[in-house]
Amino acid sequence: MTTAIPSKTPRAKRQPTCRQCKRRFRTTSANKAYCTPVCQQQAIKLKRKVSYTAKASDSAFMDLLARECIRAETLQVLQGHDVESLTDLYALYKRHLYANEYGATRKFALSHIAPAQGRNSVGLLHAQNLVLAPSDWNRSHGTQHFGHGLSIPRSQLQSRHDVRKGDSRKETITRIIRYLGEDVISDFAKAVKLQPTQRHKTLTWLYAHLDPANAEHADHLGKLGSMSSKALTTLKATLQGKEQSGYKPPTLEESLLGIFSQELTRFASIRPDLAPLAAFVAECSKRLDHREPLIWNCPLLPLLFALLHGKELSAVADELTPALHQLKALGKITFDVPVLAVPSLAQPQPATKPVVIVHKVFRSFAAELDEQMGEMPLPVLQAHTVTYEADPLPWER
Repeated sequence: MTTAIPSKTPRAKRQPTCRQCKRRFRTTSANKAYCTPVCQQQAIKLKRKVSYTAKASDSAFMDLLARECIRAETLQVLQGHDVESLTDLYALYKRHLYANEYGATRKFALSHIAPAQGRNSVGLLHAQNLVLAPSDWNRSHGTQHFGHGLSIPRSQLQSRHDVRKGDSRKETITRIIRYLGEDVISDFAKAVKLQPTQRHKTLTWLYAHLDPANAEHADHLGKLGSMSSKALTTLKATLQGKEQSGYKPPTLEESLLGIFSQELTRFASIRPDLAPLAAFVAECSKRLDHREPLIWNCPLLPLLFALLHGKELSAVADELTPALHQLKALGKITFDVPVLAVPSLAQPQPATKPVVIVHKVFRSFAAELDEQMGEMPLPVLQAHTVTYEADPLPWER
């Protein structure tokens, strides 16, 4: 006896709309949402871009960009940025945070080379136009511009990119993302693993867990915007029944010489003439005690500050070379003092002519007078002659 094989029930065909291209397609799958694998991959890529862009929007780095655009009153201080240049700027920003103990101090600033508020130009917010330097030195430097750096002439600023002083940072960040492009921001956020600030994460948690119906919670909700990050973290720990962690991020222990050494090395790729000096200063930073009085008593650090802010090496060589020799004399530096006056980079000097000394030969007054009269132009001689004939001497009348 043959056993009957049950026939398969045909699946019902569906005609859903593709979530990506918005076209209808036929399928027998009960949960298929995309018409082709290409549309599915595009949708995944778009979802990730939106996710990375959202993370960037709530990051402290984007908050910095917004502050600087508001300060300069234009989005064009970000002109020319791509993923690579934003990554370089982010690396400098992290060193700035590290040097300031993640907000515990404000000893160091991102100092502009071409000033952010120059008379005829606006300095760009690029790593090539910023130096990590002491905040008080940055304030004293003001809007001086020695050279180099990146800027845009004020004549090229466009009104559609203007930023007003009263604009919110959130609105400015949205405009920055549109100005630079969502693809650039998304790829950059992915490359550096940009995350929302801890403050933003804490605020999000508190808004989700505080109950407006609770009088005490309602009081907290009204104060969240003005509370410090530390106070917000303490409040969250209290609501969770936990004690606040005493963790403190590691801080920078290098001296100003060490910071300038790193900055010289960074700028040596842009200004190759600084490479020998950068190597020598790096050796000094590694081998010398940063508290050495000679480092602070000689003009080394101010001259390095000026160099990093665009001064030419030839302009400071006369003062800087003796300071380098003094450091070398301490006996701990194995590197030779670099020759700072590089002929190929120095201004061409005019050839000096040999000095010729002419010894004056004594001559009579009459001979010299005759020689002078002979060298006078003819009209002058004629004028004297006419005057003599018209006005004879008294005894000749």
